[in-house]
Amino acid sequence: MTKLRRREVGDPHALRQSDTTALQVSFTITARTRSGRVKTTLIRVLTTLLDHQARPARDIAALYAGQYCAK
Repeated sequence: MTKLRRREVGDPHALRQSDTTALQVSFTITARTRSGRVKTTLIRVLTTLLDHQARPARDIAALYAGQYCAK
């Protein structure tokens, strides 16, 4: 990754970026299309909201599911 980053920023001496801790939330959405077909989609979301008591995975999934189904 450092080699790719150095190439992208055009600096052969660019330092490695620090690591980021993230939580992956996976959930499945099942919806009916306008034509009446049932469509199931697996969604994976990476988030840096790590406090599972303040932001439970089900709440994060509900936010994204609402956005996905509104389209």
